[in-house]
Amino acid sequence: MSKLKPGDLVRYRKEFEHRAEDQSNGILVGIVISDIADGKFDDPEEQMLDVLFGGEPVFMFGKELELVKEE
Repeated sequence: MSKLKPGDLVRYRKEFEHRAEDQSNGILVGIVISDIADGKFDDPEEQMLDVLFGGEPVFMFGKELELVKEE
């Protein structure tokens, strides 16, 4: 898995979708604003991100998200 970066379109991974209701008003897809771990971790699963979901920034771990692939 590659690291997520600002501007990436992401969605909750299926196993974390239940958290969307409380964290992002049910919105599942968002845009990465920033990596707040600032490169402190080598493992991409340990990323800490601010993600914009419907106008509200939400703190997320990289392992809770997956990149939305454009087709």
